[in-house]
Amino acid sequence: MLCLFMVGCISSGVIPMDRGTYLITKRSAQIGIGMPVGAKADVYIEANEFCAKKGMEVDTLNLEMTPSMPAAPGSVSLQFRCVPPNSLPPQPIQLKRSPDVIIENNIINK
Repeated sequence: MLCLFMVGCISSGVIPMDRGTYLITKRSAQIGIGMPVGAKADVYIEANEFCAKKGMEVDTLNLEMTPSMPAAPGSVSLQFRCVPPNSLPPQPIQLKRSPDVIIENNIINK
C-alpha cells in the first residue's frame, strides 16, 4: 500500500516537447472523489522553478485535471512554455457572481 502511495505522488518532471513547450504530469495521492488541487499546485511550483532558472515566467498553454475516483487517483497535466518576464498581457480577473436581483414573472390567468 505504501508503494502505491509513493508512486501516486511522483511527478513526471519537466518533459521537453516541441517549439519550446514543456509538459509536466502528476498523479494525485488523494483518496476518494475530488479534484487534485494539491497536484495542480505542485506542477505549477515545478514549472515556475524550471522557468525561473532561465530568468523567465510560466505561460500556461493547457491544463488538464482528472478528478480522483474511489478506485483511481486523479491527475494533472500542464503544458507550458517559458516567456520573458512581463511579456504577457495581464489576464482579467473573472469573478463568478450571482445576480443582484432576480425577477420572476408569475402571471396567473383568471
